[in-house]
Amino acid sequence: MNNTFLSHISLLRVIAMVTVVLHHTLCFYGAWFPYEGSQAYLNFTMALKEISMPMFIALAGFIYSYLRMNHGKYNNTGTFVLSKTKRLLLPYLLWSAVLLTPLNLAEAQPINVLYGIWHLWFLLVLFLEFMFFHLTFRFWGKVSKIADCAIFVMLFAASHLIIKFVDSHGIDIRCFCLYLFIRYIPFFYLGAALGKSRFNIKPAVIPAIAVLIGSAAVVVIWLFFNDVKGAATFNHLLTAMIIVAAIPAADSFCKRFPTIASSKIITDLDKSSMGIYILHHILILDFVSLPIGAEFMNEHVILAPVAVFAVSLLLSWAMTHAILRTRLRFVFG
Repeated sequence: MNNTFLSHISLLRVIAMVTVVLHHTLCFYGAWFPYEGSQAYLNFTMALKEISMPMFIALAGFIYSYLRMNHGKYNNTGTFVLSKTKRLLLPYLLWSAVLLTPLNLAEAQPINVLYGIWHLWFLLVLFLEFMFFHLTFRFWGKVSKIADCAIFVMLFAASHLIIKFVDSHGIDIRCFCLYLFIRYIPFFYLGAALGKSRFNIKPAVIPAIAVLIGSAAVVVIWLFFNDVKGAATFNHLLTAMIIVAAIPAADSFCKRFPTIASSKIITDLDKSSMGIYILHHILILDFVSLPIGAEFMNEHVILAPVAVFAVSLLLSWAMTHAILRTRLRFVFG
């Protein structure tokens, strides 16, 4: 971020990105492959995913609304669509092609491109979120904070109603990541609503906002009573409350320790976050798909995740840093 006023968003984005790398490191233990050992890693990595991905989406919404409301950016729809196409769709298509090559050991199929191939689904979903909320900005851009809370509750309930309906009726809306787009709509709006506030979120207001968000539980209890998917719904409510608290908390931290937030490491990690996100997953999945990699992960259930996490993070960071210095930097948007 060039604007130091957004240093806390940079910090949160780096934390979310590192959490995603850790999540994918632990996916070997039951999420990607059958695993007969303890389910502790599987449970932990699923919890990481429930927090890190909504956080990424919310931060994108925050930056969008803040820059549009306070700096007059994104007013030209044509320019905005072109910018996000170059930033998100182009890398999605380029790296999807990479994942379809024989060099990739994950055995992706061409049809997977329509459904969000492996971890690249995030780029496609983020593009859809940007387009949806940009085109509907006139309806939510200048509403009050109370209206923002009400809209979030309605989006949250509608999102989970739709997901519940398509799941129970066996309707496939995974094409172009529509399923995940609907799932993450409330989080983009939550971030956008917070971004409009110009960071003027007083600590005393946070509990009130959390209560308003939590009021969605009244609707959700009725909708998902005796439904196993209710657990995921309440996890999303908890994640929303974490996001509401994390943004002003990070802002306070960065104001108290400005040298940490503006350090070269944090700044470079934030700048490299897209490349790290794209590359680390490829490195991890290709390694654990090899017999020697799988053996290493199975025999050293404590050392192996630590080593793979550190190596994949540092190597993807170094590779991104090198690529961003060349004419190939467009591959990361």
